[in-house]
Amino acid sequence: MGWSLGDEKLSARTYTILTALVVAVALALLSIPGLDPAWREASIVVLSILALLNFLAYLGLANRFSLWTKERGAKSRINRKNGLAYELRNIVALINATFYEEQPGTLLYLARTVDSHATSNPQLTQVVFRASREGSVFLDLSYNTKRWEANAFWAFIRRLCMHFDTADFVIEECRKVAATLDQNDVVIAMWEAYKERHNALRIRVDGYLDMIRKETGVNFQLKGNPMKSLTRQ
Repeated sequence: MGWSLGDEKLSARTYTILTALVVAVALALLSIPGLDPAWREASIVVLSILALLNFLAYLGLANRFSLWTKERGAKSRINRKNGLAYELRNIVALINATFYEEQPGTLLYLARTVDSHATSNPQLTQVVFRASREGSVFLDLSYNTKRWEANAFWAFIRRLCMHFDTADFVIEECRKVAATLDQNDVVIAMWEAYKERHNALRIRVDGYLDMIRKETGVNFQLKGNPMKSLTRQ
């Protein structure tokens, strides 16, 4: 039978009760006549502090204080000058420029090119366009948020990483369509133009996520792999 969370809670409560009993017995022993007054007073102070800490642990306040301290430290590191929040603005702007701008070399332009040459109706442009709406909102948030709460920042980063999931889906669908077009020169040219920007973006974002991990201990990772040339697949 494995160790469970219930067993852990029971063990912690048992430890707390035993500690309280030890403190109570020790305080009772200190009432014995003949003990040195100075030693008695010092022992009472130490045992009283131990009893207080034990009581706080029983209420769970010690864990709450520890979590509050960690969150406060993370919030400070996130919002410090030229820190994680500052760099986030650059990252979000770069993601929007690489994925969603109306110009050659972006994911949106690649999707539109593939859609225009596909014999089927993949509607990849619409997939990218829908994601771009959230991208615009994220860009505004990254610039207008003066001070991030830690939990809000983590949620933002988690959602931001999901834009790469959308990009990976569109890229894979583009690859499938391109495979049916018998080496279409226009599609290949748009693919290669976007591939360089996409892979450079992944490197930049991976570096930012590594910075988050080093400064706060919170780990985020991008899924998927860098793009490869169509002619090599």
